[in-house]
Amino acid sequence: MQELDRAPFGIVGLETALGLVATYLVEPGHLDWSSAIAKMTTNPAKVLGLAKGTLEVGADADVTIIDPQAEWIVDPR
Repeated sequence: MQELDRAPFGIVGLETALGLVATYLVEPGHLDWSSAIAKMTTNPAKVLGLAKGTLEVGADADVTIIDPQAEWIVDPR
């Protein structure tokens, strides 16, 4: 625990974020996959003024491929 400006980068619960979004927002129809992914990736990048999340020539290779049909179990260990 420390001041926000001294804390390391990262998101608490990132390991479970996609599963929660899929289970509680996409599957019930509150969001489609495109909207959910934008809310988790490109929208925060825009808020922070980061040029991220494009597939343009010369852009960072910051792409993640997911299988929306994949199932997994979160193991807290």
